[in-house]
Amino acid sequence: MRVGSLDDAIKTEEVLLTLALSPIVTELKASAKDENSDLFKARLALADTVNKVAVPHEARINEISEKVMGSLQAVFPDLGVKLQVEMPPPDLKIETLLKQGSGIRIEEASGKSQLTQQGTGARRALFWSMLQVHNEMERDKERRTAVEKALISEEKKKTRDEAKIEQLAATLAALDGTGDFPADAEDPALPGYILLMDEPENALHPMAARLAQTHLYALANHPDWQVLITTHSPYFINPLEDHTTIARLERSVDGKSISPLIYVADQVSFSPDEKENLKALQLTDVSLAEVFFGSYPILVEGDTEQAAFLGSVQNEDSNLKRSASIIRARGKAILIPLMKILHHFKTDFGIVHDVDWPFSKSGESHNPMWTINNSIREAVIACRQDGINVRHRWSIPDFERFLGGEELGKDKPYEAYKAVTSDKAVGEMVLDRMIELYVEGSPDPDGYDSQKPHLDQLLEQLSEWAAQHGEDGNVRLTGSPQAQSAG
Repeated sequence: MRVGSLDDAIKTEEVLLTLALSPIVTELKASAKDENSDLFKARLALADTVNKVAVPHEARINEISEKVMGSLQAVFPDLGVKLQVEMPPPDLKIETLLKQGSGIRIEEASGKSQLTQQGTGARRALFWSMLQVHNEMERDKERRTAVEKALISEEKKKTRDEAKIEQLAATLAALDGTGDFPADAEDPALPGYILLMDEPENALHPMAARLAQTHLYALANHPDWQVLITTHSPYFINPLEDHTTIARLERSVDGKSISPLIYVADQVSFSPDEKENLKALQLTDVSLAEVFFGSYPILVEGDTEQAAFLGSVQNEDSNLKRSASIIRARGKAILIPLMKILHHFKTDFGIVHDVDWPFSKSGESHNPMWTINNSIREAVIACRQDGINVRHRWSIPDFERFLGGEELGKDKPYEAYKAVTSDKAVGEMVLDRMIELYVEGSPDPDGYDSQKPHLDQLLEQLSEWAAQHGEDGNVRLTGSPQAQSAG
């Protein structure tokens, strides 16, 4: 079934009521004809009550009859007239009467309300739910009718197949809720419904959109359902759910053709830690899903870089401002699984990260963030080998120093934004970096030699920076004597 972006719930409510009330209406209609039923007796009682009300008015009714008869007998003397006032047992339009008092009622803190009193978003959400229930009821009804016909037909045969009759009877009992479905080797285990939904985000506020996403993914996990949606909202995209396929249709530069980019969740290999980290990121930052919506993704470590880049383009009227999305990893290590997603989606991107220091603050142990530089570089190379354009940049030793100052305080994103927007030189430097990551310049920084070991080159650049800034004796660069001797 297809759900349009502006389809409403009112008509669906009527259809759902018809299905829901159908067995009740059938039973009541049969009861209305049964002389021993309470309903039949109630019809007679209603007629009797009305007729008793008419008794005191009999004299006035007879007077009217006599007047009519007197006029008529002037022409036809032999004819008499009697005005009879009597109510027969009413022929109840049971379905109409039931529908008049039935319907979806929304329970809120202030009381109950009708569907027509709800906002558009709530009505659309109810619409999906009612459609789901409606189609399942319709399917059960059709299946029950088919099984009943098959059972009757089989029982009428001269040569009866008792095994088949037993299976049909068991299926009928299961449909009535009094038994389990028998196994059928010829019945393929295929989804019974495909839900096609256009723009489910319409009229939903962000929290409702998140909950709707959860509901639709839960529905897709049901063995009888497949869910396909078209959306412009990242709230409805979750690349980490199993069995998820994401397709983006992209128009060619000349506008003459459209080609799809496909992401299949089951085909991307994440370690358990990577997947847990990405799930946490997905819950806390909807921008992760923006990579699937046609903008050019630039991967950064966290809020500081995002604030600086956004600050650098806020007053720019450029394609960069309209086309680039800053995707926060919220951790250097999470950049790698993010790159896996983009690699599988076969989309070009930019990435910038801190190189950090080779040793810990005490200089007594190696810094794991230093070795991650190599893992990031390997992921970049793997993307490029598959034809994906990746622009790779790094900050020596971190983005805060790249901005030209010391470590920022606890409000790092705000401080970075303020530095970029208040200092023209800093703003232009950050904007240039963003442009490098987007469209201009070589894939790697000028002077980078792809034939040399990556970490060796980073160490050379870090040592040069340290010498220029009086940090050449920093134990985070050189390591303590114990750390050096250890390796």
